[in-house]
Amino acid sequence: MSPAPPTTPAIPATSDVTVYYDADCGFCIWAVALLLRFDRGRRLDVATIQGAVDGPLARVPRDRVMESFHTVSRSGGLASAGAALTVTLRALPALRWAGALSGRVPRLTGWAYRWIADHRGRLATLVPERAKARARVVVAARRVDVPPAGPTGPAA
Repeated sequence: MSPAPPTTPAIPATSDVTVYYDADCGFCIWAVALLLRFDRGRRLDVATIQGAVDGPLARVPRDRVMESFHTVSRSGGLASAGAALTVTLRALPALRWAGALSGRVPRLTGWAYRWIADHRGRLATLVPERAKARARVVVAARRVDVPPAGPTGPAA
């Protein structure tokens, strides 16, 4: 008898990688929107951490799930924090070089990611409100964890 197949994301993969971000973090949304600007080939899907805790992110310990962003590849591979950044950068042709570099120095990538995550509240004050508002629109349009809006807008 063969072993059970690995758990796959509950969200159908339409891209190479699904990026899970904190929907309550303005800086996080802005950073995801920045990555999406480089995603001309639509290699990334985005979804909220909050909506995936019991699904695709069930393998992440509950006390650590909100500490960083996460990625789940189409094959079901899970990465978090600096490793998730490396996965995301490698998925984007224009930033593949940065992904290769971050993959060569995983401790430095992890440290840099942790520093940014620990200071995201302060960093968010440096991002203009208009930029954060535009980022919310860009990210919302690419989310795969919500049904698409109909011709008259989202369902009530």
